[in-house]
Amino acid sequence: MKNLKINMYDKNVASAMETPKITVILPTYRRPHLLKRSIQSVLNQSYQCFQVHVYDNASNDGTQKVVGELAETDSRIKYYCHEQNIGAIANINHGLKEVNTPYFLILHDDDFLLPEFFETALEGFERYPGAMAYDSLALQYDGKHIISPKPKLPNGSERLYLPPSLVEHILQGTHWISTLFRSEVVNLIGLLDPETGAPTDTDYMLRISSRCPMVMSKKAGAVLFVHPGMHTMKLASNQDWYESWKKIINRVATDKTIPLDVRRQAEHLLKHLVASTMVNSTLFLLKDKKYAAANNKITLIEETKILTHYSGIRLYAFILVLKSVRYSPLFSTYLARIILPFGSIQKTANRIMNRKTLVYWEKRIKAYAELLEST
Repeated sequence: MKNLKINMYDKNVASAMETPKITVILPTYRRPHLLKRSIQSVLNQSYQCFQVHVYDNASNDGTQKVVGELAETDSRIKYYCHEQNIGAIANINHGLKEVNTPYFLILHDDDFLLPEFFETALEGFERYPGAMAYDSLALQYDGKHIISPKPKLPNGSERLYLPPSLVEHILQGTHWISTLFRSEVVNLIGLLDPETGAPTDTDYMLRISSRCPMVMSKKAGAVLFVHPGMHTMKLASNQDWYESWKKIINRVATDKTIPLDVRRQAEHLLKHLVASTMVNSTLFLLKDKKYAAANNKITLIEETKILTHYSGIRLYAFILVLKSVRYSPLFSTYLARIILPFGSIQKTANRIMNRKTLVYWEKRIKAYAELLEST
C-alpha cells in the first residue's frame, strides 16, 4: 500500500467528472463524527469515479449538517433522510434499490476504507471478469490494536473461488465493508433478509458465496472499527440476536446445493463465530462495569450452551471471568481489562509474521484515522 495520506483535491479530477461506476451505500444513525471519517475515506480513494449515497435513519442530530458541509464541496455526495427510523436492514435495502452503477459497496458509518481499495478491486474484476464480488481484507481495529478473528497482514495475493467452496472462506474473516459487488448481484440474490436481523451481512455474503464466483484477496481494503457502541456488541445479549444466528446456521446446514462436508464445516465455523462475539461483547461490558447487561449475556451464553463451540486460551480465561462475576464484580472487571488486550495480542501474534510488523500496521492505521478525522 502507498503512504496513507490525505490528498483530496489533486487526484484524477477528470475521472471524478465521469459517469460514476461505483455507488457507496452509507447507512447512518446518530454518528455524525464517525460518519464524516467514513465519507472522507471514500473521497480519498485513488480511484475517483464514484458516488456516495448517505441514508440517514432519522437521526435528528448533526448528521445532516456534517453531510451538507461535505456535499457543498463535492457534488458526488447525496443525502437522504427518512421521516422515521425504518430500521438498519430496511435502510440498506432502500439504498440497494437505488443503485444505478455497475458496482456498489455497503459501508457502515463507523468504519472506513483504505485509499486504494476501489482501484485494487476494479483491477481484480479485470483479471477475473466472471467474478460477482471482490473481497479484500477488513482489519478489525479497536483504536489501538488489530483484533481480527483471523488477522492476516496483506501480501497482495488473490484467488477466484467458485461456489460452494466459498462458503467456508466467507466464515474465516471476511466482511462486506471491504467487498465491492457487481450490481447484478441484487438481481441474482435479492435484497437483505429482514428475518435474519443483526447478522444480515454474514447471511448476505453466505447467500452470494453459495451461488456466485468471488475473488478473495489478502490485501487490506478497509478498517472495521470495533467499539462498545457498535451494533453487533449492543445486540449480542439479545435472545432475538441469537435466534437470528440460528436461522442463518439452519439455512446453511439444510442447503443441499452445498456439499455435506462443506455444510458441516460452515455450521461449525458459524457457531464458533457466534460464541466469539458473545464472549467479546460480555468482556467489553464488564470492562465498562455494566454488570446488569453483562449478566444478561452470561445467562444467554449458559442457556444456549454456545460456549462449547469456542476454544483456545481465551475460552479458559473467559470461564474464569464467568466464575468471578458472582463472587466479585470488581475482580471480574479487572480480569476483563486484562483479557481483552491479551486476547488480541495472543491471536495476532500466533498468526501474523511477527509482532514488529503488526505494530507497524497498527501505527499506520491509527495515523490514517487521525488524518481522516482532522480533514
